[in-house]
Amino acid sequence: MLQGGATPSKKSKKGTIKPVQLPLPSFIMKILFDLFPVILFFAMFKWGENHAVEAQSFLQTYFGSFISGGVPSLEQSPIILATI
Repeated sequence: MLQGGATPSKKSKKGTIKPVQLPLPSFIMKILFDLFPVILFFAMFKWGENHAVEAQSFLQTYFGSFISGGVPSLEQSPIILATI
């Protein structure tokens, strides 16, 4: 396992060390895998802002027992929906 953000490397025939480059599809998949939760969070947050009543109804129906008082406010519904 590499530590400190080091990249894997290979020794060339002359003894110098060259960093290993990830193939382009693997690099793209790594970026998408890293950014997917962030993109999903903001997408759900924007949807919750535009559909506040539906977000509140969904949260009250399925997560009401976990929320203090059982009814989330309209202002908090998009935030709670995005973090679930």
